[in-house]
Amino acid sequence: MRISQTKFKKHIQEFNFKNLYFFYGKEKYVLKHYTDKLQRVLLPENVSIFNFRIFDGKNFNINEFEKDLEMVPVFSSKKCVKITNLDLNIFLKSDFENFLKILENIPKNCVVLISQTLEDFSNRLTPKENLFLKFVEKHGIVLECKQLSSQALVKQLISWAQAIKTNLPVECAEELVKNFGKNLEILKNELLKLCAFCGYKKISQKDLNFFKSKNLESNVFLFISKLVNKNFSSTYKHLEILFFNKINPVLILNTILLTFEDLFRIKVAQENKKNSAQIVKEFNYFGSRSFRVEKAQRNINSFSKSEIISCLNFIVETDFLIKNSKLIPEILIQQLLGKISLLVTKT
Repeated sequence: MRISQTKFKKHIQEFNFKNLYFFYGKEKYVLKHYTDKLQRVLLPENVSIFNFRIFDGKNFNINEFEKDLEMVPVFSSKKCVKITNLDLNIFLKSDFENFLKILENIPKNCVVLISQTLEDFSNRLTPKENLFLKFVEKHGIVLECKQLSSQALVKQLISWAQAIKTNLPVECAEELVKNFGKNLEILKNELLKLCAFCGYKKISQKDLNFFKSKNLESNVFLFISKLVNKNFSSTYKHLEILFFNKINPVLILNTILLTFEDLFRIKVAQENKKNSAQIVKEFNYFGSRSFRVEKAQRNINSFSKSEIISCLNFIVETDFLIKNSKLIPEILIQQLLGKISLLVTKT
């Protein structure tokens, strides 16, 4: 049977469990929530350690799974076997048929929960996936966690805010969705940070604007931090966040330039045995700019002097192209990161 989220809540309260559940859908936060909730209701903490087994769908072994189902629960009337992120398409035809046969004969004292917490199972189903869905609908319960609409997300944010005694106006909730997208987990994290930032009171538009500016400063800092530590996969992720928040590519490029400029100055200063005080004085890093010296000193060993010079040349070339060509600035910034990444992985 296919069931809605509302009906599933009632189903859990009734304690009339089926032997087979399949959870999938685009809204991973809700999916994880219901997966954990079913586990907790099925197995209290004092018995879960003896009666809970989890299989990784990427390395799934049918024989081990079948043996585990046959094991008797300990100090409990039920046991739970969970499979996460099962890829049905890797099954041979004979294995797939055997798997369905096993699921059709699950012992009465066992509940099998298959949860697609990472895999997206809801786009263009393959014949095997279609067949599997129909099989679970016949023999168990299918719960699809669809992505919430913008209106539903706004209501959820307001509800969460009320739970921690914070007044979140509708227009502020709408702006959070507009700025941070429809991923419920990200939205909840941003909401909690915003509520703490505002002291758990009524959130104003002024509070939200200031929070957004601080949040973007933090993302720029993380972007540069990942870059100088040569963590390029994370660097690209944080760059996408900056692009998503419509940060001017010229501003991003200027931040990269200042970072490598600081590294070059510190490298040259160290070669000439200059201390921090002398660096601050000679390059006018007074006041709020002095922290740049400390940060550059911490990261100075990440790049050699020749690498820093090459990176500065790449940055100057990118700056010229942004100002004098019709190429898309965001793509030019991505190409710059690619050049830096290629340079430091070669050396």
